[in-house]
Amino acid sequence: MQMITSSELSTFQKRLYWKNSKLKRIKFLYDRVQLAIGFWVITREKPDLKKVLLQLEVGSVHEFRFQQRPIPIRTQLDNVSMAFLQSKFYIDWNPFELDEKPELMDFRASEFYIGGYELKYSIKPLTKN
Repeated sequence: MQMITSSELSTFQKRLYWKNSKLKRIKFLYDRVQLAIGFWVITREKPDLKKVLLQLEVGSVHEFRFQQRPIPIRTQLDNVSMAFLQSKFYIDWNPFELDEKPELMDFRASEFYIGGYELKYSIKPLTKN
Protein backbone atom coordinates (compact mmCIF):
# COMPACT_ATOMS: atom_id res chain seq x y z
CA MET A 1 0.00 0.00 0.00
CA GLN A 2 1.14 3.53 -0.74
CA MET A 3 1.03 6.41 1.74
CA ILE A 4 -0.82 9.58 0.84
CA THR A 5 0.63 12.87 2.04
CA SER A 6 -1.44 15.94 2.77
CA SER A 7 -0.23 17.59 -0.45
CA GLU A 8 -1.33 14.59 -2.56
CA LEU A 9 -4.82 14.27 -1.08
CA SER A 10 -6.75 16.50 -3.50
CA THR A 11 -5.04 14.92 -6.52
CA PHE A 12 -5.87 11.46 -5.19
CA GLN A 13 -9.52 12.35 -4.64
CA LYS A 14 -9.86 13.79 -8.18
CA ARG A 15 -8.33 10.60 -9.61
CA LEU A 16 -11.44 8.60 -8.73
CA TYR A 17 -15.06 8.87 -9.87
CA TRP A 18 -17.12 8.24 -6.74
CA LYS A 19 -20.66 8.31 -8.17
CA ASN A 20 -22.31 4.86 -7.80
CA SER A 21 -19.29 3.38 -6.01
CA LYS A 22 -19.96 0.39 -3.77
CA LEU A 23 -18.59 -0.10 -0.27
CA LYS A 24 -17.75 -3.80 -0.09
CA ARG A 25 -16.02 -4.29 3.25
CA ILE A 26 -14.83 -2.55 6.41
CA LYS A 27 -12.16 -4.11 8.61
CA PHE A 28 -10.99 -2.95 12.04
CA LEU A 29 -7.32 -3.66 12.71
CA TYR A 30 -6.33 -3.25 16.35
CA ASP A 31 -2.90 -4.11 17.72
CA ARG A 32 -3.47 -3.05 21.38
CA VAL A 33 -1.67 0.23 20.75
CA GLN A 34 -3.50 1.83 17.86
CA LEU A 35 -6.47 1.28 15.60
CA ALA A 36 -6.51 1.18 11.81
CA ILE A 37 -9.66 0.83 9.72
CA GLY A 38 -9.60 -0.56 6.19
CA PHE A 39 -12.21 0.03 3.50
CA TRP A 40 -12.69 -1.88 0.24
CA VAL A 41 -14.60 0.07 -2.41
CA ILE A 42 -15.47 -0.72 -6.01
CA THR A 43 -15.22 2.56 -7.89
CA ARG A 44 -14.06 3.96 -11.22
CA GLU A 45 -10.72 5.52 -12.05
CA LYS A 46 -10.47 8.54 -14.32
CA PRO A 47 -9.99 9.26 -17.22
CA ASP A 48 -11.31 6.03 -18.80
CA LEU A 49 -13.71 5.18 -15.93
CA LYS A 50 -12.65 1.55 -15.70
CA LYS A 51 -13.80 -0.27 -12.56
CA VAL A 52 -11.17 -0.74 -9.88
CA LEU A 53 -10.97 -2.15 -6.37
CA LEU A 54 -9.78 0.58 -4.04
CA GLN A 55 -8.41 -0.38 -0.67
CA LEU A 56 -8.09 2.54 1.74
CA GLU A 57 -6.60 2.21 5.21
CA VAL A 58 -6.77 4.97 7.80
CA GLY A 59 -4.06 4.38 10.39
CA SER A 60 -3.62 5.73 13.91
CA VAL A 61 -7.35 6.43 14.04
CA HIS A 62 -8.15 9.36 16.30
CA GLU A 63 -11.93 9.48 15.93
CA PHE A 64 -14.72 7.87 13.94
CA ARG A 65 -18.48 7.46 13.81
CA PHE A 66 -20.43 4.72 12.11
CA GLN A 67 -24.00 5.51 13.07
CA GLN A 68 -26.86 4.09 11.08
CA ARG A 69 -30.12 5.96 11.05
CA PRO A 70 -33.28 3.80 10.93
CA ILE A 71 -33.16 3.45 7.15
CA PRO A 72 -31.90 0.61 4.94
CA ILE A 73 -28.14 0.11 5.08
CA ARG A 74 -26.32 2.10 2.40
CA THR A 75 -23.55 0.40 0.48
CA GLN A 76 -23.78 2.64 -2.58
CA LEU A 77 -21.73 5.82 -2.36
CA ASP A 78 -22.54 8.93 -4.34
CA ASN A 79 -19.77 11.16 -3.09
CA VAL A 80 -16.83 10.98 -0.70
CA SER A 81 -15.32 13.98 1.02
CA MET A 82 -11.66 14.02 2.12
CA ALA A 83 -9.63 16.68 3.89
CA PHE A 84 -6.44 17.17 5.88
CA LEU A 85 -7.34 19.17 9.00
CA GLN A 86 -5.41 19.67 12.24
CA SER A 87 -2.71 17.15 11.19
CA LYS A 88 -5.25 14.39 10.50
CA PHE A 89 -6.86 12.90 7.41
CA TYR A 90 -10.65 12.94 7.47
CA ILE A 91 -12.93 10.91 5.20
CA ASP A 92 -16.69 11.33 5.08
CA TRP A 93 -18.42 8.48 3.27
CA ASN A 94 -21.81 10.21 3.31
CA PRO A 95 -21.10 13.95 3.03
CA PHE A 96 -23.54 16.81 2.96
CA GLU A 97 -23.62 18.84 -0.24
CA LEU A 98 -21.38 21.83 0.50
CA ASP A 99 -20.51 24.81 -1.65
CA GLU A 100 -17.20 25.39 0.10
CA LYS A 101 -14.31 23.30 1.39
CA PRO A 102 -15.43 21.03 4.26
CA GLU A 103 -14.43 21.98 7.80
CA LEU A 104 -13.93 19.75 10.82
CA MET A 105 -17.48 20.36 12.09
CA ASP A 106 -18.84 19.10 8.75
CA PHE A 107 -17.11 15.76 9.24
CA ARG A 108 -18.18 15.46 12.87
CA ALA A 109 -21.81 16.12 11.90
CA SER A 110 -21.77 13.12 9.55
CA GLU A 111 -23.08 9.69 10.47
CA PHE A 112 -20.22 7.90 8.67
CA TYR A 113 -16.78 9.52 9.00
CA ILE A 114 -13.27 8.69 10.16
CA GLY A 115 -10.22 10.73 11.16
CA GLY A 116 -6.67 9.43 11.53
CA TYR A 117 -3.03 10.37 11.22
CA GLU A 118 -2.13 8.08 8.28
CA LEU A 119 -3.80 7.30 4.98
CA LYS A 120 -2.72 4.47 2.66
CA TYR A 121 -4.24 3.15 -0.53
CA SER A 122 -4.02 0.40 -3.10
CA ILE A 123 -5.80 0.33 -6.47
CA LYS A 124 -6.24 -2.89 -8.43
CA PRO A 125 -8.02 -3.32 -11.76
CA LEU A 126 -11.27 -5.18 -11.41
CA THR A 127 -11.38 -8.21 -13.69
CA LYS A 128 -14.55 -9.99 -14.73
CA ASN A 129 -14.76 -13.67 -13.84
